[in-house]
Amino acid sequence: MYTHEFTGRAPSGAQIKAHVKRAVAAGHRQIEIRWGENWIELEKRESNGFFGPWFGHGWIRRTGGDDIAREISRC
Repeated sequence: MYTHEFTGRAPSGAQIKAHVKRAVAAGHRQIEIRWGENWIELEKRESNGFFGPWFGHGWIRRTGGDDIAREISRC
C-alpha cells in the first residue's frame, strides 16, 4: 500500500495526481493520499485472478477519488 500525507497548505490536483501516478508506476494496487482530515483512497481490485478497473473514494479540495480512478483506468 502506498500512503502519502500532505502537510501545510492544500495540495493542488496536479500534486495529488503526480503522487498517484508515481504509486501506479511502482505497481501499488492500494493508494492512500491524505491532507488533514481529507483523504482519497484508490484501489485496484482482483476478481477471478484478473485486476479490474480502479475504484476511488474520498476527496481533497475539488479533487475526487472517483475522478482520479476513472482517469487512471483509461491509461
